[in-house]
Amino acid sequence: MKNSLNKAIEIAAHIHTGKKGRNKEAAIMHPIRVMTMMNDNRSRTVAVLHDVVESGKISIKELTALGFDKKVCRAVDLLSRKKNEKYIDYIDRLKGNKIAKKVKLADLMDNYSRRVNYASLSKVDVQKIEKYKDILCLKPRKGKLGLGSAYIHGLHFARGQFVIIMDADLSHNPKAIPEFIRKQEEGDYDVVTGTRYLASPSFSSSFRINNSSNKANKNKKEECGVYGWDTRRKLTSRVANYLAHVLLNPGVSDLTGSFRLYRKSTFQALVNSMQSVGYVFQMEIIVRAKKGGFQVAEVPISFVDRVYGSSKLGASEIIGYLRGLVRLFFSV
Repeated sequence: MKNSLNKAIEIAAHIHTGKKGRNKEAAIMHPIRVMTMMNDNRSRTVAVLHDVVESGKISIKELTALGFDKKVCRAVDLLSRKKNEKYIDYIDRLKGNKIAKKVKLADLMDNYSRRVNYASLSKVDVQKIEKYKDILCLKPRKGKLGLGSAYIHGLHFARGQFVIIMDADLSHNPKAIPEFIRKQEEGDYDVVTGTRYLASPSFSSSFRINNSSNKANKNKKEECGVYGWDTRRKLTSRVANYLAHVLLNPGVSDLTGSFRLYRKSTFQALVNSMQSVGYVFQMEIIVRAKKGGFQVAEVPISFVDRVYGSSKLGASEIIGYLRGLVRLFFSV
């Protein structure tokens, strides 16, 4: 496979000779950088070759004839966008192949990072960018291990005094984050949770749940709600919240949402007492916050259903939620 990698570099260097990429650098630098992000020689070979077929100077048949194995050629073929192919169809075609998917993600990361024109930035701006390169990190896990355990995993890498948890598919709008921060600073709250359902004064409780005033809520109606869900999904969410209010009196209007800001020490204390690892985690952590006397506030948010992929909420998650609800009723 090492010989194949050397051969791939020679082919890519020949095809990209004389071409310029982003920021007027030699075009070969991009596939080389993508190659360095890989952790095995087959993936490195695919990374180097990922855009040579699109150049029109070599075909998959020719790569096969040159001795590259089927897995390499298959991945390169998937990574080569066909003429007039829609981007969404292109991504859908390659995402099922582990090597192609890994290389494409690295390709996107490199292209994104190279869009910054450092020459036009001040020294302070460049220092900020370099600083955030060290702060932003991706910590993947092996397989689906549960939502609660994912939070616990992420907590190990959180450096600040507060942590924000949100859906990475942008169903939660990052533009709402300043409102979470403002609300936390307003009352020095331990937890600020987003609500898709306008809060009611009846949700106030002894552990100092803070909701916006009726007037403020009225002004923010357009900022609060769910978009893109069918009737069944909306009904499921509403019923889940209603049952939780009746049985547990949690003091918040949206118990199943996951867009939240936590004081790190509070989150750590709550996590240590948790028994749930699935979707019931969201409910249990607020109920335990109530029992522990922590200060909680709500801010209105909008939730937009994901554009790509599908929800993991199925019958098993719903049954698990109901079981968790009953368990919390008797134990907390």
